[in-house]
Amino acid sequence: MLRTETPGRGFGDGPGRVAPAGEEIRQQLRGILATSVFHGSKRCQQFLEHVCEKALSGRAGALKERMIAIEVFGRQP
Repeated sequence: MLRTETPGRGFGDGPGRVAPAGEEIRQQLRGILATSVFHGSKRCQQFLEHVCEKALSGRAGALKERMIAIEVFGRQP
């Protein structure tokens, strides 16, 4: 399912532009995480996956440095 973004907010910029659906983004994310750039760094993989999932779930506002440290990297609160 495709959806149109609000103008000025990324993928949907411009007339007739359509944002990719969440599953399409997740598929691309899996491809990116499988590349040699991310192969050697589990932490980078975890960070990118976490940030993408928060954004896709509509909770990008919850992406705070402290919460990323706790949720992704297992730091103490």
